[in-house]
Amino acid sequence: MIERFIEMHGIVDIVFSGPHPQGFSACGGMQPNDYRNQLIWSFLDVVEIVVPKVFVMENAKKLTTLQKWDTVKRGCLNKGNKLRYDTTYFILMLSISVLCRRANEFSLLELRMIP
Repeated sequence: MIERFIEMHGIVDIVFSGPHPQGFSACGGMQPNDYRNQLIWSFLDVVEIVVPKVFVMENAKKLTTLQKWDTVKRGCLNKGNKLRYDTTYFILMLSISVLCRRANEFSLLELRMIP
């Protein structure tokens, strides 16, 4: 698998991922030793190999708001900066509008907070 990422080195504009957030979220118990929490580092390893122009990592809101995760949050920011990206984080309220058209009627199917 790593060979495929090496082949993408320098030719990809954006890498976007949402590494498994459950370990950082209230739904997943927010356990520091949850193996799923390591996936953010795997994602950043891919960014380091591929070297896209931009990367976006979406994850649980708690990762940015709870002091419990400050070390992880700072580690992510530091890794991005070390890779020469202008790295920051923010909480995005995003309305995902999935419109269904039926007999000229439109309806909104989902509204959710991301991350």
